[in-house]
Amino acid sequence: MGAPEAFPYEDIVDLPHPVSRRHRPMPLLNRAAQFAPFAALTGYHEAIEETARQAMMARESGGVTAEAWDEDPADATEGCLPDAPPADIL
Repeated sequence: MGAPEAFPYEDIVDLPHPVSRRHRPMPLLNRAAQFAPFAALTGYHEAIEETARQAMMARESGGVTAEAWDEDPADATEGCLPDAPPADIL
């Protein structure tokens, strides 16, 4: 058996964090904005909510039984919902 491998960053792991003399640190609000989620599809969330609303209306109107809904909501609402909700791809 060979010797255990050395930790690959052993030479720099204990060094202090570098601080730029030219640039001020970025404000935390701006740093957080870099990692905030974004809407890749405009209107997608609204389309999903509208489809869910229409499905619930179809179920509540008596057109769909609870048993059919529980088995397969897609089959139970066939013909009650629009074919494809509008969504813009950016």
